[in-house]
Amino acid sequence: MDAARVAFTAFKVEDQVAAHDFLYAPCSQEMFEIQYGATGPRPNCFTNLTRSLAEFGVPESTVTIAFNFFMRSVVDENGQLKIEPPLTTQGKSMTLTAERDLFVAVTACATEGVNGGQTKALQVEIT
Repeated sequence: MDAARVAFTAFKVEDQVAAHDFLYAPCSQEMFEIQYGATGPRPNCFTNLTRSLAEFGVPESTVTIAFNFFMRSVVDENGQLKIEPPLTTQGKSMTLTAERDLFVAVTACATEGVNGGQTKALQVEIT
């Protein structure tokens, strides 16, 4: 398999928000410990994604980056990553075109500040 092949095309079809995060890897237990000082288990995207994809034989080691749709992160004046409230509003969407067969997993980030601190519904449609 050629890992450099295009998996999907984004932004060519429709993106009603145009503010997404590609700076953060999927949040993990280790990230919560290092960045937030967590001392106990935390729900996290990495575990959610790897458990779901394992059912299809996808190795944990291949889940290295996530495309964090609608999440807004910035680099602050001290060079630290900071999660800001999203720019999206209810009903906004993004359409992607798969360029090859894909396994897709979706999770909702449990980091404080994501979605402005509110839990919101997400609809995913695959056609």
